[in-house]
Amino acid sequence: ADYWKSQPRKFCEYCKCWIADNKPSIDFHERGKNHKENVAAKISEIKKKSQQKAKQEERMSKEFAKMEEAAMKAYQEDLKRLEREAAGLPPLEPTAAQSQPQVRPTVQPTVRPQPQSNKAKQPQQKKGKNQKARQHRPVQVWVEGQTDEGHIYYFNTLTGGEDCLKAHL
Repeated sequence: ADYWKSQPRKFCEYCKCWIADNKPSIDFHERGKNHKENVAAKISEIKKKSQQKAKQEERMSKEFAKMEEAAMKAYQEDLKRLEREAAGLPPLEPTAAQSQPQVRPTVQPTVRPQPQSNKAKQPQQKKGKNQKARQHRPVQVWVEGQTDEGHIYYFNTLTGGEDCLKAHL
C-alpha cells in the first residue's frame, strides 16, 4: 500500500518564506542574493536598536545622577536647617542662588491659627531637643498662597517663611 508523505519544510526567518528541509535546498537558499541582503538588513537593524537602547540608558543614568545629586543637596540643606532650629538659631536667609517660587496670595486668603497641641493627630514622638523646641514656639498664623504653576503654599505671617507641607493644618 503506497501512501503519500509530504516533504519536511523549513521557514527562513530572514526571508519569511518556506524552503525544503534538506541540505542542498538550504545551502542554495542561503547562498542567494536576496537571503544575504535580508540577513545584512536584519543585522543592521539589530545594531541600530542596540545603539539607541545604549543611548537611552546613558540618558536615563545621567538623569538619575542629576536627581540623586539634587536630592542629596536638598537633604544636606535640610540637615543644616534642622541643626540650626535645634540649636535655637534663626533660619538662614535664602541665597540668591536658591530659587524661591513666586508666591501670590489667593483672592481671599485663608487665615488658620496653628493648634497648640498636635498630640491627638500625631503618634507619640521621642522626647528630645526637637520636641522641647516645638513646645516653646508661639502660635503661628499661616496664609494660603498659590504659585504661578498652581501649587499651594502656606506663608507664615510671623516669621515670613513658607511651607508646602502645611496642607493638613
